[in-house]
Amino acid sequence: MDNRKLKLLLLLVGIFVLVELIFFCYQQLGCKKNVKAVEEIGIIVAQRGNNLPVNVIVNPNPSASRKELFKGVSQDKINSLFYPIKNVNENKIEECENVVNLHLWHEICGIDVKNLKLYPLYPHLPVIRDTVNKLDFNKILPLYGIRIFGYLEVKSNDLIQFLLSTVDISIEVYLSLDSPNNSFLICYQNHLTKQVSTLSDEIYLNKGKYFFEILGKTDINIGKFSLKWRQSSLRSTFIEISSEYLSCFFNETGSKKTSVILDYKVPEGLPSLFDKKKLSELYSTREDFIRSTIFTIPLIPEEDTLDLFPDCKYSPSYIVHEDIPEYSGVWELHYTKVFPKDNTEVFYRLETNENQMIFGNDIVLEGTAHNIVNQVMAAIKKKHKNKYSLSAILNVEENDDIGKGSRFLVELELINNNLSKKVRFSQYVYLFNNFNKLCYPENFQWNKTSDVNVILTIGNQGRWAKHFINTMANIFEDTKDINLNVIIVDFNSQDIDMIKALDLSSIPRYTLIKHTGKFHKTLAIQVAANTIINPNAITLQVDLHLTIPSNLIDLVRKHTVQGKMVCSPILLRLQCGANPQARYGFWESAGYGIFGAYKSDWNRFGGMNTEKFISSWGDEDWELLDTVLKAGYEVERFKVKNFNHVFHTKKGMWDYSKTT
Repeated sequence: MDNRKLKLLLLLVGIFVLVELIFFCYQQLGCKKNVKAVEEIGIIVAQRGNNLPVNVIVNPNPSASRKELFKGVSQDKINSLFYPIKNVNENKIEECENVVNLHLWHEICGIDVKNLKLYPLYPHLPVIRDTVNKLDFNKILPLYGIRIFGYLEVKSNDLIQFLLSTVDISIEVYLSLDSPNNSFLICYQNHLTKQVSTLSDEIYLNKGKYFFEILGKTDINIGKFSLKWRQSSLRSTFIEISSEYLSCFFNETGSKKTSVILDYKVPEGLPSLFDKKKLSELYSTREDFIRSTIFTIPLIPEEDTLDLFPDCKYSPSYIVHEDIPEYSGVWELHYTKVFPKDNTEVFYRLETNENQMIFGNDIVLEGTAHNIVNQVMAAIKKKHKNKYSLSAILNVEENDDIGKGSRFLVELELINNNLSKKVRFSQYVYLFNNFNKLCYPENFQWNKTSDVNVILTIGNQGRWAKHFINTMANIFEDTKDINLNVIIVDFNSQDIDMIKALDLSSIPRYTLIKHTGKFHKTLAIQVAANTIINPNAITLQVDLHLTIPSNLIDLVRKHTVQGKMVCSPILLRLQCGANPQARYGFWESAGYGIFGAYKSDWNRFGGMNTEKFISSWGDEDWELLDTVLKAGYEVERFKVKNFNHVFHTKKGMWDYSKTT
């Protein structure tokens, strides 16, 4: 065969292969489109406190009419779409002999047991739950936290001494002579680079069972430890504590080791938990305390704030009036100043172990703040005579508009002298440049009673989902806010029974939507938003791995103004090993995933871009920011103390074959 024929033959073969490849790709894409059309369905499967139908498909179209929003679906159809939750038995407190409980947490930086004890998912939400029949461990993986607990049986009255040996691990050992809540530290070790041993004091124990607990934390190396004992009447050497002396605290037989147990009966008074504080307790000054609890002060009657100042036209010069290039909205923002100082500065720990200062919110000049407060109090006195007197300056915020003037949010604690009762004045005022009298910005006041709908999207992140449910329950308990609602969109999580988790919670208002298909964040947010019927309600989308202070809902309400302004508070991204009580990290100034807007405004600017961000996320918040700014809205930005993103592993995230 000559060269020309050979080349022609190769060309024909190449064309044939190319045609087959194109046909194959077309088939694959076509199948995927068909699967997408079938799979991406969001169904309301549970609700409490909301007047919504259950077992209905939610239309994700942001422009859908009310009649088009919900479509009924049978229970059989729901059962066929969602995998049943299997093997998630609750703990039973009953005897289980010859083993003790083992709980593990992973990807926790730091070298001290305290890093485990202050971790938000400790002690109720371990990665793995198991049992062990010994107290001798040769391989505890790096960056792990370990908790071993149960009962130790003493067969006869005796004088007991314990020997703790460790390598590359910090260990604390607790023992109780009666109730678990009365346990005390008997020995500990924090040396991580060499083998060391520690002796406890001799303890006289009567025949019986005693609660004990071992907490451990590895750093970057594999750790090992053993706990031995010596019974004076039997022998003089230390020996292993064999399984015949052990029994567990929980009977976890039959439970899936990585699933989330919804009702752990861990005693809340354990001394091993004493280092942990609530977010509401983490304040360093009186001003911090006031800010964290400002929502507890009843608001002044709205009629008493009317006509204190004349209305004035409000049209900031920084409003975007033209189209902007993609993802350039981040350069069009302005930030809020505060008074008094709110201690939002933090440190970022460098690899050299040096600390770099990260600045917090800018501070309003003291003279400026007092001038504004004096004008407000003069106006109140003029209208109400001696009815109100100033008790404290709670908060003064300034938003500069260099071209025109400054907008202020003024919050004061007043005494109603007629009733001897404290009330909160909280109103926006405006001061034009080169003018010394305040005015009320036209159509710019916040709604004190608007519904706030907190939206969360999850997929196989059961431990963090339960953490979020606990957080929202605590916020409800602290605020008694009847206008707060929780909406969760769950992509068929297999490590937690979300229906049961919410049913067992004390959250008074929630909606749970089960969603099929692969995790699709923008679609899930849009589906959740479409369940909000009231146009005068606020949608607030949040992330999963957060600690949320109870004052956040009040902050979002007063920084979201219908038709005018949306709210995107800035959270602190904690470094690995940091926690709310040891805040090392940086303010997430480039992130806009925490986003609050009125539903009427959400509909106006079109909500999430579900087409552009189908199977990925990371830029959807920047794209949403562009959309909002081009629609003529302000975006309020400020740093919120104790509002933290907790460092977490990304292993297995959104993967239904794994859990984190």
